[in-house]
Amino acid sequence: PLPAACVVLERERLARLVSAWLALEATRPQPFRVTACEQEQIINIEGIAIKLVVDRIDTLEDGRLVLMDYKTGRKPDVKNWADTRIIEPQLPIYAALVLSEGDVAAVCFAMVRTEEHGFSGIAADADVLPKVTALTDEKGREVFSAELFPDWQSLLKHWESSIEAMARELKAGEAAVRYSDENQLTYCEVLPLLRLPERKLQFERLQSAEDAGT
Repeated sequence: PLPAACVVLERERLARLVSAWLALEATRPQPFRVTACEQEQIINIEGIAIKLVVDRIDTLEDGRLVLMDYKTGRKPDVKNWADTRIIEPQLPIYAALVLSEGDVAAVCFAMVRTEEHGFSGIAADADVLPKVTALTDEKGREVFSAELFPDWQSLLKHWESSIEAMARELKAGEAAVRYSDENQLTYCEVLPLLRLPERKLQFERLQSAEDAGT
């Protein structure tokens, strides 16, 4: 049990946090209603059953959906949603596979933090959420090129095919060590089991053999 003084301080902190978040919600440009919270869904992807829980689904006045996942820590990187291998797949799975029959207008993280509140993600159009980039905006095109993602449906299709490809790799026993940033290994608890020095040595020998051949 927390000491009484700690309870008082935590209550005050949470009240400030929620009040600030509600003030941000009040600035949203389109009317909305919250239609689902903590919605559980079991979905089958390439024969693999996966249980998902999406934090929140809003329905806009025009019937389109906004998917949210609350975050209180660091701001997730949504640029990987344009990559072949998606690192943060939960919301793309919901948008492309669970709610494929619906009309999803935006997919975002809701950043509820004392020092900063905001939405981080991608939207089909401008003015869906405050400061959330639209796919066709100049800023959106820096990440989601018009050549690969000419429209919103092509982005959803990319998410679907990328996630299904990863599921097939999992079924096939693919277990290669993959990471986009070496800093991700900083707190790895099984680092010796990854055998990274051996893999680096193999790579160096391969490069030497190729150089010798040329």
